[in-house]
Amino acid sequence: MSSIERGGLLSRVADTLYLIGRYLERAEHGARLLDVHTNVALDLAETTPEWRELIALCQDDGGYPANWPIDGHWVARFVVHYEGNRNSILACLSVARENTRGVRGAISSELWEQINALHRAARHDVETGSWLTHTHAFLQSVKQGAHLFHGIADETMLHDEGGAFLRLGKNLERAVNTARLVATKAKGLTRPDGEPDLARCAALLKMCSGFEAYRRYYAAPVEPVRVIEFLLLNQTFPRSALWSVNRAADEGRDLARQGTTGRAPERLLGSLHAQLAYAGPDDLAPERLGDFLARFLARATEVEHALVDAFFPRDGRPRVVGRQAFAPQQQQQQQ
Repeated sequence: MSSIERGGLLSRVADTLYLIGRYLERAEHGARLLDVHTNVALDLAETTPEWRELIALCQDDGGYPANWPIDGHWVARFVVHYEGNRNSILACLSVARENTRGVRGAISSELWEQINALHRAARHDVETGSWLTHTHAFLQSVKQGAHLFHGIADETMLHDEGGAFLRLGKNLERAVNTARLVATKAKGLTRPDGEPDLARCAALLKMCSGFEAYRRYYAAPVEPVRVIEFLLLNQTFPRSALWSVNRAADEGRDLARQGTTGRAPERLLGSLHAQLAYAGPDDLAPERLGDFLARFLARATEVEHALVDAFFPRDGRPRVVGRQAFAPQQQQQQQ
């Protein structure tokens, strides 16, 4: 029996709550990316590179169908509901809903009703095709539904181990998504002539719901260096990588203080936080940013492995729906 089971929360329940947080965040992130990319495509003469980047950010190891054109219509289908994409919005909502059903005793009835309603509405829109004619409204409903889920969780669940695992999954997923987004988009923020590409800088901020927050924080023109710094290192913006990792590290410390596990997850979370908290301007320079983010993502994968070893041991119990590694390109099925 694992230490977390002795402490009162089954490892299976902890694993499930952690995954619910991750998959709700992933669905919301995919909806936001598609919404912004759709709007950006209206202003660009050549959109194929933008759609390729969206595919890279949202696909898993199954990949984009080779016989599909790379345009707004087909990429949107891939992101929203393509059955071969385990990171599609509908797939993530389905995983979150199925896992929530498996831990009904650990959550509030209001929380179950919210995820169930969100999943049913999204599935209905996909099955009827209404999302194609009202794409923005569909994506907004997914984003707002995920926000409402986490708000209900904060207001109706005990702030104990269960809530900690839910928030831990959400914040780690968010930090990794933001880092991968910056890594993918950073080179395109500067035009070939060396001038900032203001449209793409603004779009990147909007992909993290950070455009207005950036303008308020800097009160200055949008610039690539500041955009990257804001999304990675800002301590007050709730979608920055640093803010998200800081909250995840807080949850790890709380779990360690409760004596539910060893110190390995706490130490790795602290190391992940320190990489961002003590990053300097040189780390964000164009020639070093790629390596900096690659180290961050590799360390996040180490955190995932440590969490699995400490909290979610494999002991023959039925596998949790949707267990995958962090980076979509490196997903693995739970054995």
